[in-house]
Amino acid sequence: MQKSFRSIWLLILAISFGLAISAPAIADQGPTITGVYSVSGTNPGSATRYRGTATISKQDGLYRMHWRVGTQYDGVGNLVGNTFTVEWGTATAHVGTVTYVLQPDGVMKGTWYTAKNPNLLGTENLIPQK
Repeated sequence: MQKSFRSIWLLILAISFGLAISAPAIADQGPTITGVYSVSGTNPGSATRYRGTATISKQDGLYRMHWRVGTQYDGVGNLVGNTFTVEWGTATAHVGTVTYVLQPDGVMKGTWYTAKNPNLLGTENLIPQK
């Protein structure tokens, strides 16, 4: 039941935020970002740091992301050029948005915010695990 709910939730996010579900040709252009990453970041409005892992996969022209950073989050994203934007949340709520810029070495440097407080930004770096 929860897996089905999560799939529906991700589909709703994709439609709500205008992600190209039916245009895999657009999503297929650009660098390959699928894989496992080490995560390090700071929370919005504070110097509190966190670490963990994230996995990016591609399915039906969309990128799906799963974080394990103390709490587990899921998201659906879109890669345009070297900018990767992900809407993320829990199984029951949209929590926020993160935007990463892909660096030449494969690291992604991002800023993120929560939907409840979009004026405070956190940072998050994704380092590809080899």
